[in-house]
Amino acid sequence: ELFKNRKGDVFVYSTGIRRFTFNYLDLYTLSLRMSQYLKSQGISKGDKVAIWAPNSPSWAFSYFGILLSGAIVIPIDFASGKTRAENILRLSGAKFIIQSNYKFEKLKTNPSTGSGLKTVMIEDLSFMIKSLNPINKIEQIKDTEIAEIVYTSGTTGDPKGVVLTHKNIVSNILGATNHVSMPRKLNFLSVLPMSHMLEQTVGFLIPLFRGDKIIYIRTIKPSQILEAFKDENIGIMLVVPRFLSLLKNTIERELSQKHLTELLHFDLTRKIIAKSVRKKFGQNFQMFVTGGAALPLDVFSFWQDLGFKVIEGYGLTECSPIVSGNTFETQIAGSVGKALKEVRIKVEDNELLVKGDNVFSGYYNNPKATIGAFKNGWFRTGDLVDVDKDKNIFIKGRKKDLIVNSSGINIYPSEIESILNKIDAVKDSCVMGIDKGEGEKVHAVFLLKNKNTDSAKIIRSANEKLDP
Repeated sequence: ELFKNRKGDVFVYSTGIRRFTFNYLDLYTLSLRMSQYLKSQGISKGDKVAIWAPNSPSWAFSYFGILLSGAIVIPIDFASGKTRAENILRLSGAKFIIQSNYKFEKLKTNPSTGSGLKTVMIEDLSFMIKSLNPINKIEQIKDTEIAEIVYTSGTTGDPKGVVLTHKNIVSNILGATNHVSMPRKLNFLSVLPMSHMLEQTVGFLIPLFRGDKIIYIRTIKPSQILEAFKDENIGIMLVVPRFLSLLKNTIERELSQKHLTELLHFDLTRKIIAKSVRKKFGQNFQMFVTGGAALPLDVFSFWQDLGFKVIEGYGLTECSPIVSGNTFETQIAGSVGKALKEVRIKVEDNELLVKGDNVFSGYYNNPKATIGAFKNGWFRTGDLVDVDKDKNIFIKGRKKDLIVNSSGINIYPSEIESILNKIDAVKDSCVMGIDKGEGEKVHAVFLLKNKNTDSAKIIRSANEKLDP
């Protein structure tokens, strides 16, 4: 009903050739038609429907169509390989998958990926549901029922399915909206995958709740991103720290070529340069929001000195995902801000523990992992933190040896070691993350059976068995 009665555009989808717009009433109607379509495909309450497709308005109405049917969303990262997608379908028991023509390897009905699995291409959906009548009976859903199961970024093997209820997700939307408190409606540029809870909550559900407009672009090349800033009046963009680091390097390289780098040290010339840089982002650009990995201090300072707001937050998929964040008014260098009002935190043995309506109840069909994730009802984040007198949280690192790269991808050393150790030439291996200021990068040390072995061949052999 919120969408039905709201005026104005909700989505812009730019393919590079054409520009499509959708208003809130379109989203409402298309979501109801999508629900009707799923019903015609035999999908009913409690069934699981996977989405393995890039960001677009069709992803959005597919998501709501699934929920309106009382079914459960299984989002799959579009960058994932076919093997991972098949694993998730198998583990979740999905009956239906929405995939994309833009993926070279497509999944077909196959007994190995689930009995009776049906599929449709997301690019065809808007045409297929156009003539359908919107569903007139919406399933009554309790807030404790499952909305989606989000699978963690396991490098190999079976990822864990994070079970999120409607209450988990809605409580996080409300809490985060109140916490950051943005002053007015904005245009969001969406580039991170909607299959990840960071983008789904911050760059999709929160803007829809606020009545903002979301811009999707077909390809996320830097030139297209800057073009979108210019053409679409972007006010906010959710990014991973790696993006801000790369953009910082690009700007510094341009300044160096023009012999302007030294001028950044002087207040007057820095203001002139800053004005020139900000002009590229349009007159209404307000802020970057970043999460998923630690933001290097020098990157934060660079953007702050140019007059940009960079709001850093912290969260985990298991927390729907937001635990804490800086605010529109206050950004503290090196800190991920204060916990949301609705989220309780405590520190034991330097590890951050979390409790609240946003925290999941367990991993799907994985009681052993679920038990290990909690301590007396508190979710164990596995992150080591400091909390100052003002309750600002500072992340110090992982309690275990999990590697998190600058794009926010979780990499488990033991999984890669198990792949390396199966290669004939390798007697043993050790995998670690080394941080040289731009997020952790994966390094491996080999104990070889023959010292003359070509290490490059070992690396190629291992990469062939790992997710892209």
